Amino acid sequence: MFDVGTGDEGISSVDPAGVALAAIKELIHIVEMQNVKIETLQKKVIELENR
Repeated sequence: MFDVGTGDEGISSVDPAGVALAAIKELIHIVEMQNVKIETLQKKVIELENR
């Protein structure tokens, strides 16, 4: 039905691990994007302080 696991009655241990890995990768991406935004905002704050 959902195409997970090897049969109709269970889920392979590899499937949840793959889902967890994909979630971790997405969280890493989100954190990296937030770090870029933080750096940009920090530069703007320094610019404003120097006026």
